[in-house]
Amino acid sequence: MANTFLIKHGSDIPTTNNLDSWEMGYNSTNSSIYINNNGSIRKVGANNYTQSVTLQTTTTTITLTDLVLTRDCFVYIDVNSSDSSIIKAFRKADLIYSSSSIDNKEIILKVNGKISATVTIPLKITVVY
Repeated sequence: MANTFLIKHGSDIPTTNNLDSWEMGYNSTNSSIYINNNGSIRKVGANNYTQSVTLQTTTTTITLTDLVLTRDCFVYIDVNSSDSSIIKAFRKADLIYSSSSIDNKEIILKVNGKISATVTIPLKITVVY
């Protein structure tokens, strides 16, 4: 007979004390599902964030903050606008990865291009676990 598992639930992020290996748990506070991946608690799913960044002609880096990051996550950054002038400014800025800090909940991007005027760009950031 196959094993039947239910998803445990609580109001905090589960720990290995709460979940057996390969067992899942639901956090009712942040509406997230976690799995005990053979001794390592990992979030299942994605978090979406919106942030606006202001680029100036002298901007060399951009710091995206207040992100929930893990060592095995993927981060996608998109312009959250249909305004063609904002999209063009974002493309001219040529943002590339510089560094990140899980503890500080941030990603730092380098700005390789130059823009001709100050522009505020609304970003949609998706972190997939």
